[in-house]
Amino acid sequence: MQAIVITPVKDALEATLETIQAISDANGVYDYWVFNDYSTDQTKKALETASSSKDFKLINLEEVTSNPSPNYKTVLQLAQKTALEAGLPLIIVESDVKVNQDTLENLVNFANDNPKVGLVGAITHDAEGKVNFPYLKFKQLKPKIQPKLQEALAFVVR
Repeated sequence: MQAIVITPVKDALEATLETIQAISDANGVYDYWVFNDYSTDQTKKALETASSSKDFKLINLEEVTSNPSPNYKTVLQLAQKTALEAGLPLIIVESDVKVNQDTLENLVNFANDNPKVGLVGAITHDAEGKVNFPYLKFKQLKPKIQPKLQEALAFVVR
């Protein structure tokens, strides 16, 4: 097991299923969890069906907390606790992100090659390959450490 990968979900079924497929196709061996945050019955059923064929653990947050959505903090706390107990990196992939086949492996390798780094982040790109909006204001800055990744779409947290 190289890392724990999580995807928080609140409906957005089509995008979520694409994310799940991309992670299923990724290089490496991961413990993959999808956190369903009070989605519609249709989404919940589709995720239950997908979990049996795509080898991920589905956690329906309605079984964990009575707090209504959003429960992002709860998801992060549960995932962090599990990753720390397992001694594994935690990778967070949002439900509207499609990772490249080598993205997760590259993130884990980068984190392992740089043990003093506590968080490895990646810049996301849209379908045309353009950097997504939140990162544009940092375009002119040069990082102190030049990552080997050109296109990565997730975070590794230690």
